[in-house]
This record gives sequence, C-alpha cells and structure tokens, in this order.
Amino acid sequence: MSTIGQTNIKFSDLRTFLGQTPGTTNISLSEFRGASFTDGSSVPTGNSEISIGTHFKGKTFEGSNNSFTTDDFNFNLNFSGEGGGTDRLYPVLTSNETTKVTSSKMAKLTHSSVNYWYPSILLCPQAGDPTIGTEDDATVWIKMKLNSPYHFQIGIIHKQGESTWANVASNALRTRHTTYNDRIALHTYGYVTHAGHDVESNTKTDELMNTTITNETTTSNYHNRIGTTAGSGDGFTTLSSTYYYLQSDVDFYQSKTSTSSEYYVGLKLNYYEITLTGTVTNNSKLIKNVKLNNSDLTEDDNVYSGMYLNSTQSDPYFPSAAIIQSIRYNTGNNTEIDMGDEINGSLDKTYGYYGSTITFKARGQRLEFQYAGDCGYSSPKNIGPNHIILPRKYRTSSNGSNIDIDSWAFFVGDSTTGSNSGTFTIQSSNPPNLYEVTYNFAGQTAQVTTGDWSPKSGTEMEDWVNGSSVVNGIYWIGSKIVKGWNLSNQTDGNATPSSYTGPHKGHNNSSGFMYTEVTSGRHAYVFLCRTPAFNFSTLMEDTSNDLKLKFKVHGYGAHMGGLFIHISTSSTTTHSSSTQLGSYTSFSHTGHTSAWTSAEISLNSYRTVNSNHYIYFASYNATSWQGDLSVDYVQICETPSLDV
Repeated sequence: MSTIGQTNIKFSDLRTFLGQTPGTTNISLSEFRGASFTDGSSVPTGNSEISIGTHFKGKTFEGSNNSFTTDDFNFNLNFSGEGGGTDRLYPVLTSNETTKVTSSKMAKLTHSSVNYWYPSILLCPQAGDPTIGTEDDATVWIKMKLNSPYHFQIGIIHKQGESTWANVASNALRTRHTTYNDRIALHTYGYVTHAGHDVESNTKTDELMNTTITNETTTSNYHNRIGTTAGSGDGFTTLSSTYYYLQSDVDFYQSKTSTSSEYYVGLKLNYYEITLTGTVTNNSKLIKNVKLNNSDLTEDDNVYSGMYLNSTQSDPYFPSAAIIQSIRYNTGNNTEIDMGDEINGSLDKTYGYYGSTITFKARGQRLEFQYAGDCGYSSPKNIGPNHIILPRKYRTSSNGSNIDIDSWAFFVGDSTTGSNSGTFTIQSSNPPNLYEVTYNFAGQTAQVTTGDWSPKSGTEMEDWVNGSSVVNGIYWIGSKIVKGWNLSNQTDGNATPSSYTGPHKGHNNSSGFMYTEVTSGRHAYVFLCRTPAFNFSTLMEDTSNDLKLKFKVHGYGAHMGGLFIHISTSSTTTHSSSTQLGSYTSFSHTGHTSAWTSAEISLNSYRTVNSNHYIYFASYNATSWQGDLSVDYVQICETPSLDV
C-alpha cells in the first residue's frame, strides 16, 4: 500500500491508497470510517469528526496485499535501461532471437551498440506495471545463462520519488552498477550488498556453499542504516563493502554465480504483520515474555529481526520508528525482543513508562535471495544473509531527510563496462524440493604424497571411505595393489605436485578435489574410494523422477589411466562383484587450465530398490607419472522427469 502524502491530498488518491477503484465523483470522507492505518490508528467511526490533517496525512492504510507468483512476471521493453531506441537489453521470444518484442518471459543482453555500461530491466508482475507494493508478496525465479566476464546484478530497487517506473529505467538503470544505494542486489561476482539483520557466529556454515563463512555479520554492520546501507538511498553514492554480506569476501559465492553453466536465482518477498504481547519497563529497550496468541513466540512464527514495531493501542510511551534489533527465543519460556532504531538499527529505542503489559505489532517485507542449479531446477537454497527486511525510508544525501519508500520492483541487468552478454528467463513455477546431495571436497586435509586422503570428521565427506578397506579381499581387479585417492586443496595453477598433469585448481575455483598421485611407480595401483550408503527408494521425494549421479573429471596428462564407476549393495566389494555404471578412458584435456568435464550417469534402475547402495570410484591403468586423474563436485540429484 502507498503512503498518503503531506500536501495536496485528493479524495480520489485516498480511494487508491485504500485499494479501491478511485472514481472521480461522489467521494465522501465517511466511506473511510473505521479504516485502519499501519501505525495502529484508524479513521473515527460513528459521528465523530474526521480531519484530513489528523487522520490521513502521512499515514498508510492497512489492507489486503497482492501476492505475485513467478508465473505473473514478464520483461517489458518500456522498462529497460537500454532497450528502447537501442538494441542491447530487451525482451525476446527465444534465446536465438535478435528481434526485440514488447513483452516476454525472456530478455537478452548483448555487448553491441553500447550506449550505457550498466543497463538493467525491470520485471512486471502485472501487464505493463513493475510495481510491488510495500505490503505485497512476490516471488520470481530467473534462469541465468551468462557469458564471460559474468558480472551481472539481480535484485530489488525502489521508485525513489520518480513519477513513473519508465523514469526509473532511464535515470537509475543505465549508469549504476550493483553497489549503488538505491537497490539491494546479488552481484554474480559472488556477493550480496546487504548484511542482513542477525549477528552471526564465525563458525556458521553457509547453506549453499556448505563451508564456514568469513567476515560474519556483527553489530557493526547489521540492520538498515538509512542513507548508508543497500536500498536506502536514491543512488547518490555507492555502498561501502563494510555493509555487504561477508564484507570484503566478495567472491564467496563465485563458484556458483560466475559461471557459464546455467543456474537459477530466486527473489522471494513476503509481507508479515503479526500482533504480539509482552511486558516492558521504564527506559528499557527490552520487551519480555513476548507471546503470540498467548503462546511463547518461536522461530517458526514469522517474526524476524529488523521488522518494524508499533503499538496497537495508540500508546504514547511506545517508541516511534522502532524495529526488532534482536530476538532471543524461549529463554526459560521467556522470548525477548530488543528494540532498535529504524533509521539506524544499531541504536536502541526504549519504552517510556513504568512496567506494563502491552500489545504491539511487528511488520515488514522479508526479502530472501535463493539459488538453484546444483541439480538443475530443484532444491533451492538461501544465498546471502538469512533475510533482509526492506527499508521503509530513503535519503537523497547522506545527511538528508528521511523520505517514505512507496513501492519496489525486481530487476536484472549488467554490472560491468559493456562487455557482458547473456539471457534471463523467468520461470513459470517455483523449483520443487527434491532429494540431492553434493560433495565438493572443500575443508579436507590435503594428502599429496604416498598416503591416502582421510575424509574429515565434521564435513559432508566424513562418511566416505577411502582406500583398501573398501575391497572385499585384497584386490579390486587382477593383482593390482589398492590404495586410496589423494586430496589436493591447492589453487596455485598446478594443483598436483607433478608437472604436465592435473588441473590448475578445483572445479569452479573450489579448493578441494581428489586425484591419483601416480608418481614413484603408483601408476600401477588401483585408487579406490566409496560413498556412504544410499537407499534411494526412501530418500527420493518421488521415485518416478529421474535420479542421476553427476561429477566433474579432469584427465590432463600424457600417461592418463581410466576412471571406472561401480555400484553395489555391499560396503566392501570387488570389480567383478559389483555393477559398473560407467567408464572414462579417453580425455581431451590439453593443459592444467583445461575446463573440467561434466559426467552424468543415470541411477534410475535403483530408484525403487529398497536396499542400501554404495557408489565406488576406481582409477587405474595409468602408464607413468603424468597421470594425475582428478574428480570433483560429486552429486546425486533427483530431478523432474520433464524439464522445467
């Protein structure tokens, strides 16, 4: 809903703000009696006097919100920063098209006819209208098919006082890259421009990367700080990396987002408005005994740090412009909220009277960035902070006045100097949550000489078994000696010790992969390991879906052996007692920097078998020391039988 202005208030605008058809005649103030506002007040009922200045000015009606799904969204040529008189970013019907159309679910960015370095395009959830109201719900999923140098931006931008969204496109979506302060965005180099609202532990494991974060969010950079943090300016300056998620660690997500492999980014926006009760004391920021419907508030109740607080009782002692600075759930059956300042979330707000039980509301729009692509269009994961509560105010200078934000829009576009190209495709449905598991070998202890890599406890690899203990007997095949795979975590351009063999680093710049160190006669060995057990019949969401084993392989070296994938219901087995799923004996890699090759094997034959299955990785038949075969990024993916 839009906020009523301070001057020149029209009756027809009041109808619009309330969510009614405006009309131009027979409008009476009495039709607004009983209407509620987001500050807890309402228009007087009965015969009480109604005042425009007292009861309407500067307020926002409560009301039913819109709920937009990804199927509602389209790209529209009228809202491209470089798509009208030029041909650089515009809707198309297919990825092979070069002819622009007015509206489509696909947009194309080229690097020809460059008039502006950073063009973006708005997404329209309604025909010809990008508007997402400040109490709306909206979810969109976009397939990203990008080309080098992979510097793109995707996020949400506010209207910043412009009279039309077309003006936003021409003024804000041409020469502004990801870090301008009128937007909250994911930069595909690998970072999100807002730090979120939760103080984090330096031992937190990131949901998407499955590794420990660095430069975690603290009280020095959490919350909205109007005019300073993402989305709270009008583009008058760029952001300091201090206020990014993970701050200077700007390539944290790079292996997922800076790639030619297609992937999907989701923008999920939900408006929540929750009535709560609690107890307060004089001059304290603390609200104790916070309850929802007479039960203790829990983490499942859609109340989040950063949300806005107001009294429902016109309480003069309840602080204005307050937010949830932090929440402590169920501390001895006593959930507690600390109040902070909407303009600078690190500052405190306090209640101004003696102890009492109060009724109040927590409200706000919660934004999440999500990612899918590890196993196709399924099983989304959070990318960036846990959540971002959209700011309600913005400034036009660092010390300027605080201006109400009246609406938002999703956008996607370029974030480098004209050399990017790619296509963006809006999906018609959300990704399903299907079974997947990913092993990226990160966080492992390197073993690059004669020993075997030991899967590290506390990591996703801990249940793998590496070495001769997975053989039923002494030999896997023939009379070859069995040893375990080696592990490299080097990214120095020659990531295995021997020259002229092996990759320069892990897949997508990862810092871990397993390989065969065949120096000193070990080319005659069998390198062997296996996965944990999988009962696919119980793990899959739907056994009629496809099930795939996927991994990356690198076979640079003049003396390369082969890679052989087997499956068995036994935790120890041999070549002849197990089933071979695939073999790889010829490789086209010509140097350390040759791209990793993707391999994919169907596991559909095992979807409905109610037994544990183990997958074995065996490598042998190298002919000398230039045979360091490497494997990375092993996945088991359930995917829909029909592509989305």
